[in-house]
Amino acid sequence: SYEFPSIAEIIASLGNAEIVLEADTAFKYSNLAFALLGEVVARITRCTYTQYVQANILTPLGMTSSSFTLDSALQSRLATGYEPNPDTDTLRQAPYPDLHGLTAAGQLYSCVRDLARWIGFQLQSVPRQTTETQVLAPASLDEMHRPYDLNADWSAGYGLAWIPVRRGD
Repeated sequence: SYEFPSIAEIIASLGNAEIVLEADTAFKYSNLAFALLGEVVARITRCTYTQYVQANILTPLGMTSSSFTLDSALQSRLATGYEPNPDTDTLRQAPYPDLHGLTAAGQLYSCVRDLARWIGFQLQSVPRQTTETQVLAPASLDEMHRPYDLNADWSAGYGLAWIPVRRGD
């Protein structure tokens, strides 16, 4: 069984967190950083992270089949995931645990149609958002795509949740 801490437990344990890399020295993905970012959003907006994302991103983009809550109707449409069984050389069906305090680092359930809407929003060359659907200023969208950390050989870079990778020359 997977047990994840609440955001209050995560915040209470921050004093025990170890810094693996000094800031601005290399790219390192961090579930903790995304969890804390979700808490920043919640505190600034005075609503839960999931409520904010639903009202300000998913709904305006028409991503009506995406949710942070896995109910039976949504679960019946999910692909079946598998994980290694630690006791044997077989696979077992992976659970869908509630991430609790790490929800901002994951746990958004979606579908191909909604993901296509998200990609379409990300790849728009000319902002097509109306007042009702504007979830980011064009400058913010550009900033998300701009690598802030680039490998010395330019083979890959890391943006805000995007990883551009060079293929060939």
